[in-house]
Amino acid sequence: MSGVGAHGDGDQALRDALPVAPSYAANAPLREEVGAKRERDEEESIEERRRAGDKLYAEAEKAAVKLKQTAETEVAADRRVVQAERAALDVEKAAMEKTYAFQTKKILLNIGGREIHSSTFLLNVCTF
Repeated sequence: MSGVGAHGDGDQALRDALPVAPSYAANAPLREEVGAKRERDEEESIEERRRAGDKLYAEAEKAAVKLKQTAETEVAADRRVVQAERAALDVEKAAMEKTYAFQTKKILLNIGGREIHSSTFLLNVCTF
C-alpha cells in the first residue's frame, strides 16, 4: 500500500504544479474579443468582395462601351458600302431601262409604199 500511497502523492504533487485552468466565466472577455475579431474579419471580407464586384462591374461596363463603339463603327462602314452598292444598282437599272425602251420601241418603215411596223431590236438583230 505504501506504493499506492506514494503514487497518489505524486499525482497530487503534479496537480499542484500545473497552473489552474481559468474558468469559463473568466474566459468571457477573451471569447468576446475573439467574437468581435471574427465579426470585423467577416465585415472586411464582405467589403473586399463588394469592392471586387464593383471593380469587375466597372470593367465590364467599359468593355461594353468599347464593344458598342466598335459595333457602331462597323455598322456605319457597312451602311456606306450598302449605299454605294445601291447607287451603282440604280445606275445599272436606269441603263437597262433605256436599253429596254430602245429595243421595244416601235418604228414605222415605208418600203415602196408599204408601211411596215417593226422594233429597233429586230432591225438590229437582222443582218442583210
